[in-house]
Amino acid sequence: MRRFQARLPTSYGEQTYASPYWIVRFPHQIRLRTAVKAVLAHRPDVLLDYGAGEGHLIFDAIERGFAGRILAYEPVERYRSEIVADAQRRGLTDRIEIVSARHELHGPFDFVTCLGVLEHMPLPERESFYDLCRMELSGARARALIDVPVEVGPTLLVKSLARQVLKGRDREYSWGALLRYAAGAKMYDPGRHDPADTRTWILNHKGFDYRLLEQEILERGFRITARQSTPIGWLPAPWLNQERFLTLSL
Repeated sequence: MRRFQARLPTSYGEQTYASPYWIVRFPHQIRLRTAVKAVLAHRPDVLLDYGAGEGHLIFDAIERGFAGRILAYEPVERYRSEIVADAQRRGLTDRIEIVSARHELHGPFDFVTCLGVLEHMPLPERESFYDLCRMELSGARARALIDVPVEVGPTLLVKSLARQVLKGRDREYSWGALLRYAAGAKMYDPGRHDPADTRTWILNHKGFDYRLLEQEILERGFRITARQSTPIGWLPAPWLNQERFLTLSL
């Protein structure tokens, strides 16, 4: 019998929504469709995509009928270049403004999306995002849509196996720790909550617990107006759901 050999991803798309493997691709496609649906339902005049990546969300939203103005904040030059090239190819350079520095973000915005970003930020960077929302979200309908991964419960068992086998990553947890977190133990990583942390980015998801983030958001004075888990919304978040969506208001 020939041994299975995974085709390792070479881009962000192949790690997520364009993965050759259904178990990886499907939940990420549901995640993106959920975000686009939220944007279209809100119908903002000005959308800020905070950490826009290669622009998949904003281009999908436009294709599905979004007519507002878009500000894409992306500090990584490689991703910004992809957005610029795609906007030029699609003839959308007049619709999308691309910003590389946070101090250049000036609202007011009535909708902010922040997808797959906060789990990669140390505490000072998360605080900067909260400050931006407080200062630049404006209007009674103003909302922020946050999406973070579920990294606890049985979901973590599936993700850990997929990352090692299908993405070629090193094992993150010992078997003892993995079983504790899969059983629901809180995952507290002191480094993720250090106010003196000078990093701008945390590469992986190890040590991230969406439940602690929800608590942090409430402590910062925001209201969570909606919670949604994907791709199997009727199941509790840790039971085979990959993502947790939070809708925030001031």
